[in-house]
Amino acid sequence: MAKFSKKTLDFLATAGKQTSQDWLDQHEVEHESLVIEPLRELSTYASTLILKTPEARGYKFPKRGFGRLRRPAHKIGPNDPAYREWVHLQPSRPSASRFDENPGLYFFISPQRIFGGGGLYMPSSRQIKKLRLWIDDDPSEMASLFKSKTFKEHFPKGFETGKCVKTYPRGFSPDHPRIAWLKLQAYYITREYSKKEFYSSEFKDLLTEDWRQAVRFNEVLYKALQQDIWRPQSLAEESDSPTESEELWDERL
Repeated sequence: MAKFSKKTLDFLATAGKQTSQDWLDQHEVEHESLVIEPLRELSTYASTLILKTPEARGYKFPKRGFGRLRRPAHKIGPNDPAYREWVHLQPSRPSASRFDENPGLYFFISPQRIFGGGGLYMPSSRQIKKLRLWIDDDPSEMASLFKSKTFKEHFPKGFETGKCVKTYPRGFSPDHPRIAWLKLQAYYITREYSKKEFYSSEFKDLLTEDWRQAVRFNEVLYKALQQDIWRPQSLAEESDSPTESEELWDERL
């Protein structure tokens, strides 16, 4: 059974230092055994259990294409590394829109950091507007989820606050009772994993149980995005919406 190990992180650290485009061709066997196979097995295992839950209907778990290390050629400057030192796995419900992604699950591995979670890390400006109106109107289902014992055991912090406006969004009072949520520019949850957990043979169960709760979180976001909440003077085009950047959650890197 393929599992992650210290060799996985060592391999990623080494890959991130290589400037030769041919390096991976010479180390494809290690890439397959240390990175791709454990990711494939994790994806298969998690999907078998998570897709049985009603909230996970329509989710697609990748069966290939993950574990890629090569950086796009146009992003490689002179003497820059030719490979990333990180990989990720990103199951989600496919979106019919070119611009709006659906809330998804996430698992990230690098020598410095290992974490899992879910949500919307790069929502479109339209999605941010809709979610702010939902937060202003009635986000009680999310508040209840955050208070539930089972969810708190996995994601005690609730929303991560790493991406938010500095002051407050246009159209809302700074004294709003949910101003902390209204300031968000991304709607996601994360859990960090120790290397001991990562190397454990039980890690796939640990991540799967975290993802079960992340699916519940995603479903609340998904339903909120389907609502048609209207205001007489709705939010205008905002200048504080996030821009495309080289963020870890962006599958397009």
